[in-house]
Amino acid sequence: MQVKTLRSGSAALLCATLSTVSITTSAQAPPAEPEAAAEAAPTAKEPPPTAAEEPPAAAKEPAAAAKEPAAEQPDGAPTPTKPAQPPFPDGEDRAVPDYDGRGDDPVTAGDVFIWIPRAIFFPVYLVSEYVIRWPLGALTTAVEEHDIPGKLEELFTFGPGNKSGLVPSALIDFGFRPSIGLYFFSDDLIAKDNAIRSHLAFGGIDWYRATLTNRQYLSRKEHHGVDQQVQLRGVFSHRPDWKFYGLGPDSQDDHQSRYTAQRIDGTLSYELGFWRSSQLLSFAGVRDVRFRDEPCCEDPSIGEGVKQGYFTLPPLFDDGYTIARVGAELYLDTRKVRNRDKGLASDFVQPSGSGVKLGLRGEIAGGLRQSAPAVAGGDTELLRYIRYGATLGGFLDVYSQRVIGLSVVADFVDPFSEGGQIPFTELATLGGDKALQGFLQYRMLDRSAVAARLEYRWPVWVSLDGIAHYSVGNTFGEHLEDFSPEKLRQSFGLGLRATGSRDHAFEMLFAFGTETFESGGGVENFRFVVGASSGF
Repeated sequence: MQVKTLRSGSAALLCATLSTVSITTSAQAPPAEPEAAAEAAPTAKEPPPTAAEEPPAAAKEPAAAAKEPAAEQPDGAPTPTKPAQPPFPDGEDRAVPDYDGRGDDPVTAGDVFIWIPRAIFFPVYLVSEYVIRWPLGALTTAVEEHDIPGKLEELFTFGPGNKSGLVPSALIDFGFRPSIGLYFFSDDLIAKDNAIRSHLAFGGIDWYRATLTNRQYLSRKEHHGVDQQVQLRGVFSHRPDWKFYGLGPDSQDDHQSRYTAQRIDGTLSYELGFWRSSQLLSFAGVRDVRFRDEPCCEDPSIGEGVKQGYFTLPPLFDDGYTIARVGAELYLDTRKVRNRDKGLASDFVQPSGSGVKLGLRGEIAGGLRQSAPAVAGGDTELLRYIRYGATLGGFLDVYSQRVIGLSVVADFVDPFSEGGQIPFTELATLGGDKALQGFLQYRMLDRSAVAARLEYRWPVWVSLDGIAHYSVGNTFGEHLEDFSPEKLRQSFGLGLRATGSRDHAFEMLFAFGTETFESGGGVENFRFVVGASSGF
């Protein structure tokens, strides 16, 4: 069928060519004599001219051109055709024609009111565009052009398959001392599917921290988002720069005091990832914490704050505590796992980030030694308390991992016996990496905590997300007994966070924390964080 069609097309083209030649010849040549015409006409026996015998392309002229020959200059050159309109001067643009004849669209109320949110969010746009996106884009381009990741991998990794490495680290968190350190990792060193992680950090005199973890993977079905592992973790930390502001929703930033804390922590945990992004974590461990009343960083000590009447001495500050603890966390998450299977196809896209997350957590702790009484002259006691809480969140993927999320968090801590003590560093809190990131860790402490967090997350680079958040919340007494909307605080900010391995994750954050609404809601705290933190 295809061959016949081509042949038919060739025949039609040949006929059209012959007709054109014939018309052109008739229009240009003078009428021949009858005898000459008879001699020029082909006989019936002669075959039609083939393609090879066709006249050259230069001889094929349209019939219209033959009927209206172009005027010639004295030297034989054709007269140039005049343009339809004179050319525009340099620097002047032609007006856009009104092709449909409808004119410009009328200005509507929506066109006017859309400038209100544009004006409101213009500062956010400036920060996102020129503080985050543009510098990061320039940095990304330079990194890719010079193959920085490949060079760094060669520099900091070693061993068979480059499965071991030693990486320098640093962390700056305004309000605390900055620290530098070394992060060591090694996979399959002791046995197959075994991993070692270690981090050493130093932040000046009396500031040091060491973390060592041995992890055994029981299953690693990364393409399906299912991991199962057992981990043994030990931590030794000594820091003189911790801050204390008092307990309850009305603690004031002006009451900032310092103390030294030494913590030894050992934990054995089991972690299972199952359906989609759901996760189960169970753990058991021992923790020993001691405090010292020492000033630091030009701030007074807790003892001096007590003398000034800022607050009472926090529970178990004089004696410290040693506890055994056991607990579990369960997260049911309908979102599909992200960044597990990056795909080989050029049309691969990340799964939708829309879904719902429900988290439940609980921990029981008991003292391993007698603790000092809360009231002078009382009997010593063994600590016994329970911590529990829940998180409920909903997430909407508006476009390709541009996700809007709203979460509500509540945590409670209760002693087993009436009037029993709870160490102040084990109370519910919201600062640090919790819901209200505009505040430092342990900034808010009490028996219960509640917060709501609205955030927008979007991909910025490979394994790096931008995050904008706004949160409200605070800590309160037993079971939120003194809860009031006027006593809520606000937190808002912008940041970057790595989405890959959590063992040594990079983070950058600009955030603000405010007073309670009752006190005016003014900004009282600025927090800037940049660097890598250990998450193992």
